[in-house]
Amino acid sequence: MVGLNFCLCNQTDDNKNEISLLNKKADKGEINDDQYHSKLAELGGTTKKNVHDLVAGNYHSNEEEFSLASSLKHKGYKLGVISNVGHLLSVYLPNQDFSKFDEITLSFQVGSVKPDQAIYLYHLRKLNVKPEELIFIDDREVNCIAACQLGIKGILYKDITQLKRDIAHILQ
Repeated sequence: MVGLNFCLCNQTDDNKNEISLLNKKADKGEINDDQYHSKLAELGGTTKKNVHDLVAGNYHSNEEEFSLASSLKHKGYKLGVISNVGHLLSVYLPNQDFSKFDEITLSFQVGSVKPDQAIYLYHLRKLNVKPEELIFIDDREVNCIAACQLGIKGILYKDITQLKRDIAHILQ
């Protein structure tokens, strides 16, 4: 979202904090998409449609990652997603099949965002697994550290080759 914020606004210390708070409110489900887009449009001096298009452009699926997920599912592993997001994933990834995932935990539905422990604990309960049975993958170190503090195995994502290697190492 940082790239989006810079595109929309000439950031000052004042509105940078406001935008960060706005993102957190949307991710926690405290405001809906329409409210989020309206406020960003106001801050950026643009239209809600432009904001929506920019937000939608920020989302993309990595086919190699989804292929790896499918392979793991085929081997019998439970799969889940934890995402800090203010809306359903299908809104911005309409062509992606999420049926391979046993649980999709979205921050706006839970009212908690990574790295808050509550979102990980919620996800563990929904998947019905113990922390030591879960591998958590994220591209933000702070989120991996939070998961590890609960006894979850964390992998800091850098690229697909490293991810495959790290998963294989943990699963051996």
